[in-house]
Amino acid sequence: MNTAQDSIIANNVEKDTVFSPLYLQKSFLTGDTSYKANISFKQYLTNTLNDSLPPLPRQRSLFTEKTPVYHRNLNTSVRNTYSQNLWVFGVFMFVLCLIAILFRFTREDIKNFISGCFSKNQISITTKDGERVHPLSVVPVIFICLPLLSLLFFFLADYFNFKEFLFNGYTFRGYVLYFALLILLFVLYFLKVLLIKFFGWMFKSKKISNYYLQIHYNFDFLLGLLSFLPVLAFIYVDSYYKISFLYISLCILIILVLMRLVKSFSIIITSFKFSHFYLFFYLCTLELLPIILLCKFLFF
Repeated sequence: MNTAQDSIIANNVEKDTVFSPLYLQKSFLTGDTSYKANISFKQYLTNTLNDSLPPLPRQRSLFTEKTPVYHRNLNTSVRNTYSQNLWVFGVFMFVLCLIAILFRFTREDIKNFISGCFSKNQISITTKDGERVHPLSVVPVIFICLPLLSLLFFFLADYFNFKEFLFNGYTFRGYVLYFALLILLFVLYFLKVLLIKFFGWMFKSKKISNYYLQIHYNFDFLLGLLSFLPVLAFIYVDSYYKISFLYISLCILIILVLMRLVKSFSIIITSFKFSHFYLFFYLCTLELLPIILLCKFLFF
């Protein structure tokens, strides 16, 4: 091979004063003298090492390939964020916009509603000493409390895998189930208000019934405000944490309902001496019966 290279170098020196040395592959020694056999030093060195040494095994790189490492006690969970149910996000945006509008244009009334949950004097001011119920107080109940409460029951049913219900051959699922719950809550709420008005007319206690309705509206509005964030967080958290926000929402609901009952009964008892039978009848008819009917519709 050295003799062949020396002859080529000698020929190049005779023709040109400047030349670049070329390196020949092994095939040149076997008689292949084509120009394609001439290679650079880098390629010559690479080919020589590849022919002389065994091939190197391919190693996995830490920089080009991801190597996930799982702890043996790590439990992965599936996140259900209701990304396909865009109507849920629309309900929250509607409620949020309505809350912003109410706080922008009726801030004083909203403050009176919230403070009326804890002050009897504020109830008297809002109702003008029991003469009427504030006309604006029903708006937050219909458009804030009931939609969020319907979402809470919808998520409660979905969490326990009650994703659809059959009623008279029709299947309720998704937004249809939600609006069915919303209509059911609205009907129960409307009937409850009518019964309270009827009891106030029957017992000739319009003032007490107005007090009671105003307290009812105030606490329901406060329930809508306090349950907005827990119900919203229920959508975007892992399934492992959903039960925590579900318990938070239910605790808010139970605490406010109990506070409302205590507040209302304290006004009724201090104003009139009702018999225990009438109080028990009222409690079973207007407070416990709607909850029992709703639970029967959801789980049975």
